[in-house]
Amino acid sequence: MKAQMQIILDKLLATGADKASVRLVNTHSEEFNIIYKRLSFMRTVESSRLTLFVIKDQRSATISVNQLEDAEIDKAITTMFTNMESGVPDPAMDISPAQEAQTWESGDKLPNSQTAIIRMNELIADMRQKFPQVEYDATLTHNSHYSCYLNSNGADFVDNQAYYSFSITFTSKQDNRCSSMNYSFIALRNSDVRLLEQANIEELIRQNTEQVITRPIPESFIGDVIFYPLQVCRTVDGFLESQIGSFPFLSNSCKFPDHIGKQVLDSKLTLKNAPDYKGFAVAARITDDGFASQNATVIENGVLRHYPINLYTANKCNMKRTLGDPSSYLIEAGDTALADMIKSVEKGVLLVRQSGDSANSDGDISFVAKNSYYIEDGKIQYPISETMIAGNIVNWLQNIRAISRETLNNGYWQCPYFLIPEVNISRK
Repeated sequence: MKAQMQIILDKLLATGADKASVRLVNTHSEEFNIIYKRLSFMRTVESSRLTLFVIKDQRSATISVNQLEDAEIDKAITTMFTNMESGVPDPAMDISPAQEAQTWESGDKLPNSQTAIIRMNELIADMRQKFPQVEYDATLTHNSHYSCYLNSNGADFVDNQAYYSFSITFTSKQDNRCSSMNYSFIALRNSDVRLLEQANIEELIRQNTEQVITRPIPESFIGDVIFYPLQVCRTVDGFLESQIGSFPFLSNSCKFPDHIGKQVLDSKLTLKNAPDYKGFAVAARITDDGFASQNATVIENGVLRHYPINLYTANKCNMKRTLGDPSSYLIEAGDTALADMIKSVEKGVLLVRQSGDSANSDGDISFVAKNSYYIEDGKIQYPISETMIAGNIVNWLQNIRAISRETLNNGYWQCPYFLIPEVNISRK
């Protein structure tokens, strides 16, 4: 594959490109599927995607193909150069510089099908014993993922990793009623573990059995919200994208334009990009703009250390690219037990899942709380029917009352629980 890519890169330069890059992503997956509580089928899925990028006279063009035959690639090259002629020159467009060539290898490249089937049959037996009222579908997949990036500056990266991914979607039924759907997903280094015991999955399903009958909150109020780790990850990611990432700089909407080394969020919050963290089963090693993903602290005790911007944004805005978009989030744990966080809430919500839009450029957001709980006088009272949550993610992350000692690691990222005060909570 890499030899073929080098030939393609040479062809792009010979056709007239001043600079060029090629990226190939090839994935081979073996899926084991449970549908309607039965191990129903196994299938093999293979996909390839080749992305070409060229710059000539400060004009650029890109094209992607999923057919790797020479005729299809030649056709794509012709189309790309034709499209480039009508492009507008942009000196900010560039490819990554020469870097030390790197190859990453991880995981067992071949699936252990027999063990995978054992794990799925275990799951069926565990669900039948513990949660007979729950309807669910589940997929256990062995992924062999090959990614290669080459460019004319000499960047040369190969990421060859394999891992298992597991996802489950579930809902509980009682008489003629059912709960709101919930789900969980994880990545695993191997298939040697019991699936129901991983990453809080069993607890989420147990909660779901309680959520067949829900009640509205007593009234609309301003109170505390405990964010489940997945919602913490979504909120922090929303802050990066809408406030300090490439989009706010390119749209001239960034509220923290010159804040490296300055306090931007609550001092309790430390966020790292950690592709080398041993607790992760999978990590994106090659960034979208052609760099090796780096271990780095993005926010340290609330202080901004790196803007997560790509190369184009850095050039366009006369900035320095240092990290790029982080993909392997690790948010450091706090010093408060989850049980103590709950006890401290006079009136609020345990937010387990949310459904709604992303934050806008000002950080304002609203969504519906699902599979969640009403808290009063330091105790979880009951599962709630759909409830509106609204506020501003910048304000939330600047005013964190507590971060839990407990963390959830799903193989992709690791996050604790957050307790956020003074959130608008509305009865629908």
